[in-house]
Amino acid sequence: YRAYYLESLRLADASLKKLEGKEVSTALLLAGQAAVFLGDYKLAEERFNRLIYEHSGTEPAAEGLFRLGLVYLRQKKFTLAVAVFERLLALPQIDKWDLASRYWLWRSLEQMKSDRVKSEAEKLVTRFPLTYYGLRARAESNDNKLVFDGGANAAVKVELWLTEPENQAWERFQILLRAGWLMEAQAELEELPSPHSPEEKIVRAKLRSLAFDHFGAIRLVNEAWEENPELLKPALFGLSFPFEFVSLVNKYSKVQGLNSSLVMGLIKQESSFRPEVMSSSRAAGLMQIVSITARDSAQYLKYKKKLSFPEDLFDPDLNIQFGSSYLRRMVRAFDGHLPLALASYNLGIGRLRKWLSYREELGDLSSKTSKDPFEDLWIDELPWAETCFYVKAVLRNFLVYSILKGEKVELSGPFWAKAIK
Repeated sequence: YRAYYLESLRLADASLKKLEGKEVSTALLLAGQAAVFLGDYKLAEERFNRLIYEHSGTEPAAEGLFRLGLVYLRQKKFTLAVAVFERLLALPQIDKWDLASRYWLWRSLEQMKSDRVKSEAEKLVTRFPLTYYGLRARAESNDNKLVFDGGANAAVKVELWLTEPENQAWERFQILLRAGWLMEAQAELEELPSPHSPEEKIVRAKLRSLAFDHFGAIRLVNEAWEENPELLKPALFGLSFPFEFVSLVNKYSKVQGLNSSLVMGLIKQESSFRPEVMSSSRAAGLMQIVSITARDSAQYLKYKKKLSFPEDLFDPDLNIQFGSSYLRRMVRAFDGHLPLALASYNLGIGRLRKWLSYREELGDLSSKTSKDPFEDLWIDELPWAETCFYVKAVLRNFLVYSILKGEKVELSGPFWAKAIK
């Protein structure tokens, strides 16, 4: 139903008379979403409330609660929004909506000048420390300054008992690593016992990172942090936020007038620093460039050589050159509004503009650069879950990379403006 909102609404409403069970809940959710995108908030409220009342306990009803909360926020009905988000958070197994619901609950309570504001911010910081919303709560609880305590010492020690074949694999790993045979070194790591404790996962993540397996390192360190939050120390952030290809990133970021932390953060989200990764949608390399974007970038940059896709995009130099150029063009297309530029990079500029064209209240979004957190509401309203997550993840990555570079990070206004020179 993307961009066919009126047709979707009519079809969903008509189908309600014939469908049964779960199909009805899906149709009600679809109708409510279509009504939101058409600007008919009263109708959206009716459809979402019916969904919640008639299909309580289902996944569509949980999403309906979240969407209804956003509708109330759009209309500045903060008391109703608080009631809806609290009802959603009281449900069991709502991991999918937990973070965003808590964040908008916190923002609603701020508008109501509730004495719960501080405690809700603390919950975000404690439960979701390295998320975009968690970082915002941390900064705003510290005079808008984003700071992490913990010092430089993050030594993690583990003791492993190895069999003779495993010990030989460990010796080969060290030799191969010193020789720069990284893929072979990665293979030797597979011969070692699988890590189980959070501490073992941190150590294995370090070894994988040394062997240029940042994808594996990121997965392991994130698991360790989830299992033991006490290991979430700034000195270990580099395992999840590596500075790989930094010279190329610095080079092309400077050419395009972008902060290198932004480009680094985008690469982390797109490919986890895997130069030859290929997605199911045929996006290639570090910055996940599809063939049409590659050809367009080659023409825009007056690239003289014949382009072979995807092989040429597996070259880090060319991929970062094309990707940073395309990102800059998206930034320019949305008048310097970075969150919109990131959404278009992930989704496609045509699809995003078509969605925005239906939202009268978002008509001047690209010109809004105040510190009002509700200007970010559109991100959670997006009908594309991947893009919704992506925008917040890259903004989070930008903040963390800025911290790791030793920069002072303040969130007193549209902090992302500092990503564009």
